[in-house]
Amino acid sequence: MQTKGQHLMCITVFGRYPANVLVVRKSEAGKIKTGRGSQGKKIGVSAPGSSTHNFVAGLMERAGVSYKDASFNLGRHRHSRQSPR
Repeated sequence: MQTKGQHLMCITVFGRYPANVLVVRKSEAGKIKTGRGSQGKKIGVSAPGSSTHNFVAGLMERAGVSYKDASFNLGRHRHSRQSPR
């Protein structure tokens, strides 16, 4: 970028908590309170191995449920098979 005359400054914020949040459809809000509630659900993530995928997988694993028990929808394309972690 510098060779093109474009100078960048990178600012990174490190905090105690991740910047990811799990958003639940209003109709499911009463059923999904923890990672355990994600079992058997369709979950949208940006890509396999992405921060969103790892975030949800971590929530589920900490709740004692395998992330493989959910179906992940990746990006704009729907996949019915479980994605690799």
